[in-house]
Amino acid sequence: MEQYTQSSITTFAECKEKYRLAYLKNGFGIKPAATSIRLVTGGIIHKAIERLYLGQSIEKVTRRIERAYSRAMRDGVSETAQNVEIEMNATIGAIRGYANRYPKEIAGKSHVKYVQFEAPFKVDVKWPTVGDVTLVGLIDMVGMSDKYTYLAETKSTAQISATFKEDIELAPQMMFYLLAYIEKFPLMIAKKARLVFNYLRKPSIRPRKNETLKAYMIRVTEDYGARPEFYFNREVQARTRQQVESFKAELIDIISDIRRTTKRNLWYRNRKACNARGRCFFFDICAFGEIPSVMSAFRNKTAHHEELKGGTDGKATEKTK
Repeated sequence: MEQYTQSSITTFAECKEKYRLAYLKNGFGIKPAATSIRLVTGGIIHKAIERLYLGQSIEKVTRRIERAYSRAMRDGVSETAQNVEIEMNATIGAIRGYANRYPKEIAGKSHVKYVQFEAPFKVDVKWPTVGDVTLVGLIDMVGMSDKYTYLAETKSTAQISATFKEDIELAPQMMFYLLAYIEKFPLMIAKKARLVFNYLRKPSIRPRKNETLKAYMIRVTEDYGARPEFYFNREVQARTRQQVESFKAELIDIISDIRRTTKRNLWYRNRKACNARGRCFFFDICAFGEIPSVMSAFRNKTAHHEELKGGTDGKATEKTK
């Protein structure tokens, strides 16, 4: 059965050629051979926050962050050793800042108690027009209160828009998760769910001349404590059943378009998307063609949705206390 993630749907809507390269070329798609430090840091921040909620001490989480960056260096991250060291200490400072910002929530003493982390879903649906398809993905955190189920997504970003609250109104990722959750649990209704947009801004300060990295990490932690409103943005929103049904209709239309485009093998480029969210990593392929000097910077993926790591058939990490 065809499987779709939020990322694959968004990629196709953004640029059809990008979708072909990322999900179809050479079987499962291709990706840059070297992992960017941005992706490494995003994954480390997610895992570090999860471990805080699971009750690990900040000292233990810090040691795990250090080991994660060491592994990234061994695996060939696309950055110098010095810059990786700076990034690691900035991340440690950011996580310490997060722990200081939400201590009650992390300890399970707030009105929302987060009980599942990296919660996988694999939902088979049968929809009009497209028939049988499967929605797959991982939800960062699932929380519960007396009234609602909370689906939370954490983002680490260099910049948070001044129109943050308006921007997330149309964010497709959380709508995809909510739709999958409702399809998986038919008794779940939209009004009983809340979407949590948990944004963490990366440090805006850099190491000073002759400053040790340990001193820099301490200064980052202090800056997070002094300016929490600058570094942390969180919004909790509801969606109506009508909004969910409207998103579902869009999803059905996009899946139909993916099938039509695949059948006709016509993958046009959306040139306005090349630099819309930073330089597309397929830019050189589109600009210069699939020549050896360009293609040597890419490798074949081993699955369509490698970002799902161990797959979606496993269980979420659960908080037992």
